[in-house]
Amino acid sequence: SMVVPRPVGAVIDVDHTVRCCPVDTMDFIDVLQRALYGSNKFDRTGTMCGQCKRNGTDCFFDQGQLCLGLVTVAGCGAKCVNLGRACNGCRGLSPDANLDAARAACERAGVDPDDFDEALALFNQVERVQSARE
Repeated sequence: SMVVPRPVGAVIDVDHTVRCCPVDTMDFIDVLQRALYGSNKFDRTGTMCGQCKRNGTDCFFDQGQLCLGLVTVAGCGAKCVNLGRACNGCRGLSPDANLDAARAACERAGVDPDDFDEALALFNQVERVQSARE
């Protein structure tokens, strides 16, 4: 049978995670410095929507398109969105994410919430997404 891909953190405990796909250079350097020298710096928990708004970017939901910025942890500077592509959630699910509100936003924009869930599972542990849904 086929094994569903999972992040390393789903199999073993990890101390540090480098986010984004492809890996963001500055994020990698930050994680490496934290691993080598230690740090009491808090991880980001805000969502990408705030970065999009600060960048003055038009919202994809206003155009009836799916974007995972509503629930994705901030930190990349909204690079994909600045290039005209919707956020695909590669930084992972934010601890501050409100999945029920995001699904409701999808419905208001005419985007199927099932498409949202399917897209969200690409960079997130399926179990976490499903437990957050309940």
